[in-house]
Amino acid sequence: MTFKEWTEEWIEVYVKPHRRPNTAKCYQDTLNHLCRNFPSFVETEMNKVTGVQAQKVVNQMGEKYSKSLCKTTKVMMNQSSALLSKATCVNITLPSTYKFLLMLQRKRFFPFRRKKKY
Repeated sequence: MTFKEWTEEWIEVYVKPHRRPNTAKCYQDTLNHLCRNFPSFVETEMNKVTGVQAQKVVNQMGEKYSKSLCKTTKVMMNQSSALLSKATCVNITLPSTYKFLLMLQRKRFFPFRRKKKY
């Protein structure tokens, strides 16, 4: 069973019956995102997925995408691997987001800041 197949089953069996519809949709959208951008990872057999592979995926996502997408991916990987009694994805850490730091440097984060009058 591949990571994609197992995660789809996890969403159907564990998420949809016990979570709100928007939460299930968020997980499904995250899985679709992984399928589009990391096809080799999602087609890996679940028993061959390593923590290093999962961490690399999350790190690559952190370079391009939002922190919330990284968090959702991390939760999805943690939960689905924990159910297999193979806690390979438990120690994944979120990458620091450089986008946020760039926004602060460009002062776009505080658009309401008053400009100094000279």
